Amino acid sequence: MGDPEIRELFKKAEKRTQEGDFRGALRILEGLEKLDNPKFLLAILSGKGFCHEALGDFRLASQSYKRVVKEIKEDGVRDEFWQKRAAVIAAQLCQKGKLILAAKILEKASERGSPISDIFWLLGTIHFQQGDYESLLVDLDQFLGLEKGPKARAVAFLRKGIALRTKDRLEEAEEAYLESIRLNPNDPQPYIRLGYLYLDLDGEEGERAFEAWRKAEKLGSQSIFLLYNLAIFSLLREDWEKFREYFQKIQEVNPGQLQNIFGCVLIISIVNF
Repeated sequence: MGDPEIRELFKKAEKRTQEGDFRGALRILEGLEKLDNPKFLLAILSGKGFCHEALGDFRLASQSYKRVVKEIKEDGVRDEFWQKRAAVIAAQLCQKGKLILAAKILEKASERGSPISDIFWLLGTIHFQQGDYESLLVDLDQFLGLEKGPKARAVAFLRKGIALRTKDRLEEAEEAYLESIRLNPNDPQPYIRLGYLYLDLDGEEGERAFEAWRKAEKLGSQSIFLLYNLAIFSLLREDWEKFREYFQKIQEVNPGQLQNIFGCVLIISIVNF
């Protein structure tokens, strides 16, 4: 098979990867590997490593990245794949609950060459699970300084907002949520978090919270807590049509939540009597 045919297959593998069909991409890459063409070996191995990582098979991803490190001559590129391997090993340790050891590996990897964003994302995940929000905020700032992808940055700002709210830095948390929305306006999650934040900032009025939650619902979120809050706010506003609409959705998504709705209806009726 000549180079043009091989490049065409690489394009097909890349397309499968972009579509999220990582197993399909792997089949193409494994077929190319059997051709034993040294010119394309690094691209094949790095592609396989990425697909295995995306599928959560960190052991096979580590093996692919290890082979890349052995084959690469340039120090900078070798360091990058050494860090990728360290990241997947750490992810594997996290799956086993060995967070402290995983963090040590990642911290050591961050000191080698120019660190990749994956290192700080995983460190942030570990610190988040440990409840160490100060370290998490440092990790997120490091990640944002390296990561260019808007969707990945949006998730990072969402997580930053959660950490800042936990630290009672509410205005900064609002800025982080709004930046997450700017980067990925179709994600309902920052709107949901923003709603809870506005309850903290505005107290019982909740107008901004209600509007944020309505936007989240329009973006397709079927979170039972979101629908519950929208139903209660509609009830407080005496918007019976909207209340019936959210009541019906709760009935479809989680009928068990209806008991809480009836309890709130009873309390509000007694208060207004």
